[in-house]
Amino acid sequence: MNDQHAAATAGASEDERAVQDWVLERLAAHLEVPVEQLPEDAVFTEVGLSSIRAVELVTEIEEQYDLELSPVLLYDHPSVPEVARRVTDARRGAAAGADG
Repeated sequence: MNDQHAAATAGASEDERAVQDWVLERLAAHLEVPVEQLPEDAVFTEVGLSSIRAVELVTEIEEQYDLELSPVLLYDHPSVPEVARRVTDARRGAAAGADG
């Protein structure tokens, strides 16, 4: 783990880190760059993600984690760690709702 990864994931739960890694991999695929070229705390607008690709990425996140998310998720939560936190929170909420 490099220093950048350690800083970006400091304080994140194991689930949150797994979501962050998955989102980063999908982001790299959308940008057609190796995942190693992206910072762990990538800001979507700074790395060149188009609005069309952003909506596609949100759809993939919804499918991967069986969630219903806002189509503007990446604008409300503009970095990979923020999206990972939001997705993890939504998954916890969905699990709590299923238990209740």
